[in-house]
Amino acid sequence: MRTDEQLIRLPISYFGPIAYYSSMVNYDYMIEAYENYQKRSIRNRAYILSSNGPICLSVPLEKGKTKKLISEVKIAYHENWQSNHRTAIVSAYGTAPYFDYYYPDIEQILSTKYDTLISLFEAIQSFVCRTIGIENGMYTQAYDRNSKTQRPIFIGKTKSITFNSSGYTQVFSDRFAFHADLSILDLIFNKGPEATQYLRATTLRFH
Repeated sequence: MRTDEQLIRLPISYFGPIAYYSSMVNYDYMIEAYENYQKRSIRNRAYILSSNGPICLSVPLEKGKTKKLISEVKIAYHENWQSNHRTAIVSAYGTAPYFDYYYPDIEQILSTKYDTLISLFEAIQSFVCRTIGIENGMYTQAYDRNSKTQRPIFIGKTKSITFNSSGYTQVFSDRFAFHADLSILDLIFNKGPEATQYLRATTLRFH
């Protein structure tokens, strides 16, 4: 486990990207529980590879979320997003080598109505950490303003992490060039027990 004198604080995520879990495998980290919600982030978005290319799965949230601590943000159920996400995942990965092995756990998570976004994350985190063989990270007890603290941004125009890794065979490799750093679902369904080794072999640079 590397520290490089950096304090890594990771946001909660919705089936976060591969670089997110590589950070967990390769660095000491804590999960940030005392930040305000930030829109258009991995906190409630995941990117998977469909037959039409990468698509975003987004968890809808109740109004007023931007002014709340992340631990207080509630999930909205005015639309059947869980069924939509299950359908999208089955369509994208139903033929993946390890789909049948891992999907029942994911189906259970996406069939349970969690009140808050962080409670959904906890269920996902428990499954992913168990699958890739790492311990659940601890949560922060306050907002750390230490200048050495790294808070990587994993997607969007302000992305602050560079991720390098080798490719692997994806479900639609016959249609698309390799798409790196998709949701951890892509890696788990395609690589199975080799996912942990893959995460350890990646290189990350924070900037």
